[in-house]
Amino acid sequence: MNAAPWLKGDVFDSVMNYRFGDHALRFFASGEINASILVAEFNQLHHEYGFRTILNIQNILGSHDTARLASMVVNPQFRIDHGADLKSNPSYKVRKPNSSERQTIRLIAAFQFLSPGAPYIYYGDELGMWGADDPDCRKPMIWPDMNFEMESAHPFGRRRAANKVEADSSLHDFFKSLIAVRHNYKALRHGSLEWIRIPDNPHAIGFIRATGEEKILCLFNAGASPLVAELKDPLHGATSIIPLFPGPQSPSDAMNPRSFQAWLLQ
Repeated sequence: MNAAPWLKGDVFDSVMNYRFGDHALRFFASGEINASILVAEFNQLHHEYGFRTILNIQNILGSHDTARLASMVVNPQFRIDHGADLKSNPSYKVRKPNSSERQTIRLIAAFQFLSPGAPYIYYGDELGMWGADDPDCRKPMIWPDMNFEMESAHPFGRRRAANKVEADSSLHDFFKSLIAVRHNYKALRHGSLEWIRIPDNPHAIGFIRATGEEKILCLFNAGASPLVAELKDPLHGATSIIPLFPGPQSPSDAMNPRSFQAWLLQ
């Protein structure tokens, strides 16, 4: 839905930006759009809302009215409100995400926190909670200091593997690292956006966030193969670079499949 008519300054200052999650999931989870389409979708969104509004927008990957992020990654063809209702879609997978899917969750979350706009975390997503559309997305919070029974029931009485219900401390630490980096660098909260195209790779994308004082390069590899980004100007005029997360030290280093990195350019 295009919320532009309500974002003229006389009704709302911001909205829940489900379009952000829809575009991100189609690129990083289902792979149904390539990098060029992703950029076109976001450019259209930024044009309709205005970039100043985009900086204040609530970028959502899931909420109380949708399936959880983890379950949308497990069921990438059924994103947001598209087929995640168990009543109308009995084939929806209700299991816990596997290790590969958890890596995709991290990749999407990194894209959310490094992009323009205010990142929104639905309670428990930072701890790895999963669930289909309402009411499955509204399970009680998983508290790290509590023990929970295995989840083995199926809404239609089918057999399923039992899943251990526990807080994912590694994912929690990852979200805290995203929050810390965003808090520490003004460019990620208030900076401009310049897309960086990766030659001959439809599954990779990058951008630069910049203010007058800071410039940060972000690269994302959504593909299943390692990425060596052959950028025309990898340092963009900088004389030194500082990686902000564990991983490649330089934009010219190989990036693992389904990974990301951000560098402070100085």
